[in-house]
Amino acid sequence: MSESNFATKLQVLKDLKNACALMAGYNPLQQLIKVAVMNTRIGDIEAANTEIISFESILTDNQLERKLKVRGQIENDLFDGLIRRSRQIANYVDGMGDKYESEAIQIRRLVIKMEPSITRRKSTGPDDKTHSTSEQSYDSITANAGKILGIIKLMKTAGVSDYTPADTNITEAHYSDLITEILNLTKKIAETESKLKPFLKKRETLTNRKSDGIRKILSETKKYVRGNYGSNSPEYNSIRLIKV
Repeated sequence: MSESNFATKLQVLKDLKNACALMAGYNPLQQLIKVAVMNTRIGDIEAANTEIISFESILTDNQLERKLKVRGQIENDLFDGLIRRSRQIANYVDGMGDKYESEAIQIRRLVIKMEPSITRRKSTGPDDKTHSTSEQSYDSITANAGKILGIIKLMKTAGVSDYTPADTNITEAHYSDLITEILNLTKKIAETESKLKPFLKKRETLTNRKSDGIRKILSETKKYVRGNYGSNSPEYNSIRLIKV
């Protein structure tokens, strides 16, 4: 559910609570629709929202940083991402001559596989434990980069590496460091998503559970107010048009 829908339902509950608090003699037996209970529900939803906002901010920052490290900033060349550096490695190895023709072919094939998928699958809910296709593509990209790094490590004569590019961005050490940075970001993203899920589930439960969600609270409150004050009363008219 979108953030705007949760915000709308929370506002509905606040409006309902405020209206009921102004009604003289409002004292239902049903716990669900007591003003104090509504107020507690509002506080619990807002607390969950605070945690969600915090974790989503961290998640967004890490996702953007990972995207930069993988895809780079092609438009202004401020940062060459992993894919672009991998293409440069393929060009460099291709220029090393016939001795490493097989390695050059292997690296080029891996670079082709590193193009990320742009297909996205919508999450089925807060308990959805499968990766989106975009996450799978990042896993695939780093896995193929690791294979390229493995080929580079084997390019040696008498134990000394023949892979010695002048551009430090594509040296074995720097390429390895970049892969490690991306893997660490992917780990942080997964950990943050794991921490986020319970709060998303809690908010969903507090807001939408059929047995005691905001829709149920509103329905039961209207029944009580209509029966206690009358269908033409100012009290009922103050909440009659509140909807979710």
